[in-house]
Amino acid sequence: MAEEFLLFHKFPDEDSAKDFAVDLEKVGIVYKIETVPSFMDSNIMGALADSYFIVKIPSSDFEKANTALREYYKNFIETVDKDYYLFNFSHTELLEIIARPDEWGYFDYQLAQKILATRGTPVNETTMTRLKESRKIELAKPEKDQWYLLVIGYIIIGLGFLYHFRPGGFVLSSYGVVFSFLIGSILAFHKKLLPDGSKVYSYNKETRQHGKIIIALSIVVLCFTVADFIIFNNE
Repeated sequence: MAEEFLLFHKFPDEDSAKDFAVDLEKVGIVYKIETVPSFMDSNIMGALADSYFIVKIPSSDFEKANTALREYYKNFIETVDKDYYLFNFSHTELLEIIARPDEWGYFDYQLAQKILATRGTPVNETTMTRLKESRKIELAKPEKDQWYLLVIGYIIIGLGFLYHFRPGGFVLSSYGVVFSFLIGSILAFHKKLLPDGSKVYSYNKETRQHGKIIIALSIVVLCFTVADFIIFNNE
């Protein structure tokens, strides 16, 4: 079975994505470049978000690709303008960037290290490893309880069951049950991608269990609604 290609990095333009792809080829990493279009045509109402390009690679190559990405951005920090905003950051603020490269981006991540080194306080490999592991643990933590999604899911199931008794309620009931099924699926099975390419469940065990219950109830109500419609033509 072919290994799944996962999102590794985003680039604002195609040329940058292709330049980095050359570095991936040098270290033997296969990749895919995909375009993510803007949400809205800027000629009509203005784009809600600019299009960008993503590089996907197998999860087993994430560690090697991270090394290539660091080297890629090192080529740019040598020519950065001295009025770039990071040069005004304090020691603590620069360490925060190094601890959270997934939030700040790899360019700022590399530049923060260089600035600290020029100030005489370089970050050693031991500290880098510790920060990386701490960030991974933090990112792997389940999201906060999505109680509102649970409430919405259960309410929609109840309304879906009740609405099928009303004239014309079959369609509304079906849409509602399908929507609750999607909510349950997200809560039960959604996973988030960590910087090293591994995946963990987005929600805690209790929330995932509720998601599975919502899925089961959605299926039961949908089957009941369809059977009732077929047998009694109860539209």
